[in-house]
Amino acid sequence: MGNRTVPVSFFYFIEEGGMPKYDIACVGAGISCLAAAALLTKAGKSVCLIDPADRAGGCVAAHEIEGFRFASGPTITYGFEPGGVLRKLFSDLNLSANETSSFAGYQVVMPEHRISVSGEPGETLEELVREFPDEMNGLTRLYRDVHKLSEQSSKSWLSSYVLRQRSSAAYLQSYRFSKSILAYFEVQAQFFFGTSLQDMPLALLVLMLTTAPRSFPGGFTGLADQLISIVLQQKGTWFHGEPFPEMLFHANRITGIRTSRGMIEPRTVLLNVRGQRSESIVFLGIRDEVIPVSMLPNVLCIDDNERLGDYFTLTLSPADVRMAAPTGLISLTCMFHSVNKAFDQPVESFISKITAVVPFLQNFIVTSSMQDPHARQFPLPPSVIVHSSEYRVGRPMFLPCSVKNLKIIPDSVRSLLPAVLTAQAVVEKLK
Repeated sequence: MGNRTVPVSFFYFIEEGGMPKYDIACVGAGISCLAAAALLTKAGKSVCLIDPADRAGGCVAAHEIEGFRFASGPTITYGFEPGGVLRKLFSDLNLSANETSSFAGYQVVMPEHRISVSGEPGETLEELVREFPDEMNGLTRLYRDVHKLSEQSSKSWLSSYVLRQRSSAAYLQSYRFSKSILAYFEVQAQFFFGTSLQDMPLALLVLMLTTAPRSFPGGFTGLADQLISIVLQQKGTWFHGEPFPEMLFHANRITGIRTSRGMIEPRTVLLNVRGQRSESIVFLGIRDEVIPVSMLPNVLCIDDNERLGDYFTLTLSPADVRMAAPTGLISLTCMFHSVNKAFDQPVESFISKITAVVPFLQNFIVTSSMQDPHARQFPLPPSVIVHSSEYRVGRPMFLPCSVKNLKIIPDSVRSLLPAVLTAQAVVEKLK
């Protein structure tokens, strides 16, 4: 164990029973570690999950505050389409996709426009034409063209390959859309796939315009609960409510993890850490009468067409989630994204932005709180050197580091698809 001082109780623990050994230790029970743990236990690997929270899910875990139950963020996602990472995950774990509900639509709110996105592409096109009548010809042609591309890619491997190689931004140039239309597409690319139109493959733009995302009532907490249940059914170990443990190093490897319940010896360690691009999340318990009649459960908001990376989302608690809020009240989760690190501001400054979507909000707030943007930050020792890594859509989200048997995976509310893709990549290497 190097030159570290080891307490007497540690020697006693080894002499009496030996240090428990695990193939994998997952520190932080975010979706990526949960998915990896579930898949690995299914494959017969011994897995230990360690997290300071009492409930699995990491950044996507639900919050209960003063009688309100809040989802940690938006409740819609892609990934269940043919070939999607969530469809594969559910298939590999024998889970039913019936847990996801039918798509109820979402809205994109811009400085001068509010667009309701329907599950039917034709209805969305009509909405866009109403909001942007001068762009009718280009929009109509775009939706016609992407429908043809979708049909071609489903029948031809070559067409599908070409769509994965072309850039969405380059494809849209020929339509000569205004900045507002491009901003509308851009914020959806950022939200659903964590990338810009410039870096997003044309295949994902075609998917976005022809296929509706699926909805998780109450957020992705339900998925986290299903994953931890699989881990426990397969005899995995779950240390919840456990302070972040100390890692012991020797010869550039993690040789042990010290927990409050004793030492464990893992062959490989997966560490779920909050990503560099953190979110600021505000939880509001409000009177439901203030919600505009036309407002949908998920809203993507741009308050500046020139700063598309700094968008925010609003998520209303769905009516079918039991005890989401007391009678006559509703839970509203407000998540603010920034191209910079998480910004520390008072709750009031965030609420002022939300009033552009929910007028008079200040007069109808029953309770408000803000998630600590620095919470769940695992204190890595100085000896662990983490290398910068730029995420590319469709690829795992590993953060390269100097320790041989440590894999660092960002945990973020808005990165469900990359998180699951990363878990699948980890499993392929460790099975």
